[in-house]
Formats: sequence, C-alpha cells, structure tokens
Amino acid sequence: MNILPRWNRHCILIGAAVVILCRSQLSAADAIWQYHITCPRDPDKRHRPRQPADVFLWIPPHVHTLRAILIGGRIGIESELVVDPQIRNVCRKDRAGIVYFSPHPMAVFHYWQQENQDAQRLLDVLARLAEISGHEEIRRIPWITIGHSTAGIFARNVAYWNPNRTAAVIHIKSGNFHQQQHLPPHGTLAGIPLLAINGQFETFGPEGGLKPHLGRETQWVCVREDIQKFRRRDPNHLMSLLVQPGADHFHGAPSLAACIALFIRKTMRYRVPQQLPPGDQPVQCLKLQATDGWLSDPDFYHPTHPPAPYTQYSGDPVLAMWHYDKEMAETVCRFMRNLDKHQVLATPSIQWLDVADGWSFTVKSSFLDKIPVKYGGHIAGRQVAHSSAPICYFARINEPLKQITANRFQLLRPIPRFSVAAYHPGDDHFRSTIRWRTIP
Repeated sequence: MNILPRWNRHCILIGAAVVILCRSQLSAADAIWQYHITCPRDPDKRHRPRQPADVFLWIPPHVHTLRAILIGGRIGIESELVVDPQIRNVCRKDRAGIVYFSPHPMAVFHYWQQENQDAQRLLDVLARLAEISGHEEIRRIPWITIGHSTAGIFARNVAYWNPNRTAAVIHIKSGNFHQQQHLPPHGTLAGIPLLAINGQFETFGPEGGLKPHLGRETQWVCVREDIQKFRRRDPNHLMSLLVQPGADHFHGAPSLAACIALFIRKTMRYRVPQQLPPGDQPVQCLKLQATDGWLSDPDFYHPTHPPAPYTQYSGDPVLAMWHYDKEMAETVCRFMRNLDKHQVLATPSIQWLDVADGWSFTVKSSFLDKIPVKYGGHIAGRQVAHSSAPICYFARINEPLKQITANRFQLLRPIPRFSVAAYHPGDDHFRSTIRWRTIP
C-alpha cells in the first residue's frame, strides 16, 4: 500500500544541531555537542528583531589541547558535514574542534561595512566557548572555514578579514568570486588553500542566470574561470575546484564528505602548528607557496596533463588547479574521472510498506536513456548509456532513518520531511552519478 504513515502534522523537526541521531558507526562521544551558547543576529530586512542563533561546540574525546577549529553554520549541507563520521574522525585524530551555528548569523560576513558587527561577533563567540569549555586555546588557534551556498561568502570573507589565522577555506556549491557587493575593498586570498566544490548540474548560476550554451553546468565552469583569474593575478592563490559528478546544488554525499575530510587532514598537516605556541597572541598558520604543492589539469572533461609537483607539471601552471600534495591531487582527479561519460538516474520513487511498524519503505530508481532537456547546454537531450553495476541507496546522515537492506529504510521518528538518494559510484566507462528525492 502506498500510504504515508499517519503522524501528527504538527510534529517538530529537531535539527542535527540539537539532537543528533546518526548512523551506527558514530559513537555517543562522536555524536554529542558538549557545549552550547547563543549568538545575537541582526534584525531582518524589515528591521524586526530576530531570535538569537544557537552555537554548538564539539571537542574530540580525550583531547586536552585543540590545534584548530572547523567553523560553519546552517545553510544547507553543513548540517550533514559537521556530524559526518569521516570528518569527525579526521578532526579527532588531528585535534580539531567544530563550531556550528544554527541558523547562520553571519552568512555573508561583510566585516568592512560601517556598523557591521560580524567580525567582533565571531571573536566574542569563540571567547565565550573558550571560557565555558575550559579550552582557552579556542581564543587564538587557527580555523578552517566552511560554507554552503550563501555561506560560502562567509567562508571566504573570514579569510579576507583574518588571513593569518585562516588555515583553509571550504567553499561548497557557492556563488562566484567576482560579485562586488560581497567583496571587501582590500585584501587577498593568496597563500590560503581554498577548495571550491560545485555540483555538475546546479540550478543556480552567476549574475544573469544560466548561460544557454552551458545550461546547468554554468556555475562550476564560471567558478573555474574565477579561480584561473585569481591564479593569473598571483600564482600563490592556492585554489582548486572539485566538481561532484551528476550532482545538484542542494545535497551532499558520503563520497563528497570523504574528499572534504581529506582536505581537512591535509590542512592540519601543512598549515597548522603541531604544538600550541606559548603566549596569548593568535596562532599564525604555517606558510605555503604554490611551488610547495601539486597541480592538475583544469580541463576536467578531457585532461591531458597528469597531476604532478608544481615544477614538474607539463601544462600551464597558472591555469592549473592547485593541491596540497600527490594524494590530494589524485583524489580530486579520481573523484571527477570520466566526467564527460554521462549516466543519469531518475528521481527515486518511494513505496511505503504495509508492515507492522508502519514506518518502513523501499526506494527505487533507474537509469535514464537521455539527459533531461532541462539540464540545458550542449548535452540536453543527449542519448546516454549506463553501467551494468547496481544502483546504491542511502539517506542523509543527520536524519532519523535506518537502512535495513540495500533499498529498504525505516523512519525512526516523525519529521516533516526527509531525503533519500540513488547513487552509482561510476566505473571505468562512466562517471559517478547521484539523484536525491525529498519526501513529502
């Protein structure tokens, strides 16, 4: 029977930042947020006061002194990433805490504008978290900023504001770098590793919307152009782009979280001091130059230059993507392999099961034989084949869903909506692909 479970329509969604119900591989110590405060928010556009944001702090178990903190806030994908076991495992091993805002109180961080309080607000939050946690080092250790969509502006503007303390920037499915209203009048991102992530088929684009000849590929192509403009001005802009094959603007995936976890691990290795220096001054990040890293081909569809150390790269080093080292470069390239060998999944369908618990359902998807016309650009309507390997299914890690079998799930408590994904990891002939559905 295809009937939705009958729960109270007024049930309350308790977000990942408040109560974490995660997959079984997360222990209780991993899943908890040990400390909570609130942070004031600016009035809304009609100048009405808004409720303060919640701020949560996670400190890895058995860590006496933190080396760095990962800072982000709830806009979209961040709520998944801050509890992802791959990311938490890296943070635990490398002694990095996590600070998470819900909702994000400073998503664009226009610190240069008169009367803007974002910079002081951030410092105040860190000082209060240091006090209540007993980890005084939080006042001065480096940070890694992370932001999805609008909050990508926060992630990079914090780096403009305080480059010496910003170990790296993780810029997830966010806008272009050249929009003047979101750029400070002075400053540079040179010397700060930045990983930009975009979905291959995002529905959002730069000013003016999607370009007809690019369709839904507009956003990542324009972000790549912006990165190359930065690197032309100064090759020490340590920037790279990771395109998530087949993906849209709104969702993450475990495979994407794995790449982010690796980037965090490399940041902790190459940018953050192993030991906390004495004193009470902000800890400066370790210096890096472009020549310290590896480069890879910016032509993601038809790469001809293999990843190599900066001085050995066979292509134009100014146009290339920059990476910390061999492992990071090869991981990014492997993630995007066969990017032009398209296979496309249909939106998953849900079938509620007429079983005793009343909360179980199956998920099913199939491969399409054409790229949807709505994708636009030169690939719209193109005939495509697909791998013979089976389709995989999973749910968002921060939602109360238990996977029973390969395509059967159980809802553990009533929530207004939840999301499930159909995914194929790709093979030697086809790129990976993913398709999400949100219910209802």
